[in-house]
Amino acid sequence: MTLSLSGNEAYGTGLDAVTNKDDYTIDVGDGECIVTDLQKNNLTCKPPYTQPGIMPTEEKLYIRVKVGFLTVVVGDLTYSSSYGKDKYYMTIIATLSLVLLFVCAIIVLIVLRRRLLEKRKMKQSQNYVQNMQISPGYEMIEERKRKTVVRHSVIDEGSMILLKEKHLLISIDDLKIGKCIGQGNFGSVYKGTMIGAWKDSSTDVAVKILYQNREIDTTDFVKDTLRMSDFHHPNVITLLGICLSLDDKIHLVLPFMKYGDVLTYIKDEKNGFTNFNILRLGVDIAKGMEYLSKQRVVHRNLAARNCMYVISVLSPLG
Repeated sequence: MTLSLSGNEAYGTGLDAVTNKDDYTIDVGDGECIVTDLQKNNLTCKPPYTQPGIMPTEEKLYIRVKVGFLTVVVGDLTYSSSYGKDKYYMTIIATLSLVLLFVCAIIVLIVLRRRLLEKRKMKQSQNYVQNMQISPGYEMIEERKRKTVVRHSVIDEGSMILLKEKHLLISIDDLKIGKCIGQGNFGSVYKGTMIGAWKDSSTDVAVKILYQNREIDTTDFVKDTLRMSDFHHPNVITLLGICLSLDDKIHLVLPFMKYGDVLTYIKDEKNGFTNFNILRLGVDIAKGMEYLSKQRVVHRNLAARNCMYVISVLSPLG
């Protein structure tokens, strides 16, 4: 602040003779300078912390001393422009700091809450994995809660209707089963041929016959299997259909992969395997997993033995 006094008028004598400090009023512009001390020749006051406004009748922040009916202008007071700016910037910085701390606290609370919910979900989950493997396994499970029911019955009426509507019910007469090519946790896999009216010509397929001595919910298993018929991606196997034999054994019909699984292929020294093949194989597997994730399906047994080799991987062009 810059104080400008107007000469002798700023000095007095006998100021405390007949008055006390509360009898004095000192104004700076339209703000008040609070009187803090009164002595014989000095009157001390504390000006406003921030710059007050200018009264309509003046252009400067004049200092007016009032006592009784007497008013004396003793000078003017000028606030430094940088002072106001510094305080303004300090206020902004303090406000932003508080907001940042608040946001960080909210983020921490959200992360902690999410972790807690995930732990509870893992403890309470009653999902079980239905093995859908070909050679020797391809496991999948839908991301939903279910209750495990022990039942050995055949396909229920609702599932049969759904199979017919989706044209996935295959007659046992249209399926010719050949030699066994693999075994999994839920059944054995055979090489087969699709014939008859279901196809215009015979087609090589892989037929998985489920074990009947497994404690599984057949209805839920069939429903999960039907989801494979909705998969349409070059790196994911699609279900061709389901067949029910005369002895009530469930047959899953899937595309036949003549090159077999990746693990068996790479172990065969007769097969060439370059760094490019490895890189392309990894990319194709990642694409397949990404597609399953978007379909809300989790693959829980990703391994070389559960990935099938196709001719596109062998080609340098992919």
